[in-house]
Amino acid sequence: MKQRAGLALSDASVTMSSMLMEQYLNSLQSGGRQKQTIRTYRRSLEALYDFLPPDKEINRGTLKEWKEHNKACGYSDSTVNIRLTAANGFLRFCGREELAIVHERIATDEPMPEMTREEYLQFLSKVRKLGSEKYYFMIKVFASIDIGISELECLTVEACREGAICLSNDKTASIPRCLREELLQYADRHGITEGPVFVTRNGGCLNHSNIAHSIHRLAERADIEPEKCCPSALHRLYLTTKKELMERLMPAYQQSYENLLDTEQMVVGWDK
Repeated sequence: MKQRAGLALSDASVTMSSMLMEQYLNSLQSGGRQKQTIRTYRRSLEALYDFLPPDKEINRGTLKEWKEHNKACGYSDSTVNIRLTAANGFLRFCGREELAIVHERIATDEPMPEMTREEYLQFLSKVRKLGSEKYYFMIKVFASIDIGISELECLTVEACREGAICLSNDKTASIPRCLREELLQYADRHGITEGPVFVTRNGGCLNHSNIAHSIHRLAERADIEPEKCCPSALHRLYLTTKKELMERLMPAYQQSYENLLDTEQMVVGWDK
């Protein structure tokens, strides 16, 4: 086995740095990877960097601990696997593939836990009673706007004033009027006049893992399954609600369309 500074190579650690991360991501770009893939890998590696201790060292047990941490925070198996893929690729780039870890096994026939609107309102009410203002609004955001936890920093005071969030993938997400007004009031109470609505006490960006873990703990206090209350599950509630509303409106849309065609037929039909 190779040796490094008197240690077996498998026992040595890798120090993760921003420069090394950028070199790896640049290599993916040079290799023809899609921009969306690179963005996803960047978010995953930034989450790993935030998880690491101050020395930013990755050793043989680090990814296993990170994997369990992500699962405890309520991330789905597929999201955990995406994060592990990014981390494993980074380690291979560093020549340390032996520090990689196997992916989480996904049970394809196991349904993802779903939160009902009633459970959501119960959860939101409990968080409000607990006085957790910041997370009350975060929960509302994940369940009301088409964004995920990695896009939370795009929710700015400026976006609330405009009524829409501009995301990195050239997509926009509308902010409902009542939520927009509440978020601006929240920002005003906390002296946030520009930039991201949700920040640390020092004005910095929030740690994604800490957000998920905090929401997880609040769910336990509200007697709701934590797996139903993670940011990704709250976003699924948004998507499910939107789908149900669209299905409910479809008959009215179809009837309106039929009426339009009937009117046009009376004017330009073949036999007219």
